[in-house]
Amino acid sequence: MNTPVDVLIIGAGASGAAVAWSLADTRMRIVCLEQGDWQKPAEYPSTGRDWETRALGDFSFSPNRRANAADYPVNDDGSPIKIANFNGVGGGTILYAGHFPRFHPSDFRVRSLDGVGEDWPLDYRTLEPYYAATSLGDKDETFGGIGYTRDGGKVSAIGANALFNFGAPGFKLFPFVGLGTHSLEREGAEDQSDMGYNVGLGLGLAPIPKLSVNLRGEFNMITTGDTSRKFANITLGVAYTLFSVP
Repeated sequence: MNTPVDVLIIGAGASGAAVAWSLADTRMRIVCLEQGDWQKPAEYPSTGRDWETRALGDFSFSPNRRANAADYPVNDDGSPIKIANFNGVGGGTILYAGHFPRFHPSDFRVRSLDGVGEDWPLDYRTLEPYYAATSLGDKDETFGGIGYTRDGGKVSAIGANALFNFGAPGFKLFPFVGLGTHSLEREGAEDQSDMGYNVGLGLGLAPIPKLSVNLRGEFNMITTGDTSRKFANITLGVAYTLFSVP
């Protein structure tokens, strides 16, 4: 291959594959080189009863034990840390068993906190948007300019909603708008708060004239200056009718 490329990525493991994926929507010419071949999920050890045996054989952490066509011998006799890799598209993630652990905020400050190693030149907050962007299978969202996924953050709100009920009271679909403070809680990071509004549709018992308690299922969209959040929930609320339209 003699065609010039803009980006050459060596290795299709956790880092290389993520970089290739993130650049896929650009106009750049990208080549990702991997020593091993594509893996077939149908042939993973987890599909058979001999998975424990194969974990010590062709799917071992050690290339010395695997001895596959793409493997090469590694001498780690003098090292307290043994080799753990996989030569193939996916790299070491092939052996992750579905676990993709994030670093904790403290992992970036091991020198300051534990007196060992060195502190990283960046922190968890800096990497968090990239953690979120590579959490495949869930739509990326933002809050206060920070990217996250629904399984990585919890949004709560306190404020007031205005419900619009047309016609006679009863079980129906009705629109609503609201204003309040919205907060994003994330494990291992500072909470974020922002004023904003939410709009949506509710399905339930629309307010009965004057004061009433209602239970409704809702689809909400929260919007602030740097926030986009969509979610469904069930709300128990108290409503007071200011005026009604026949």
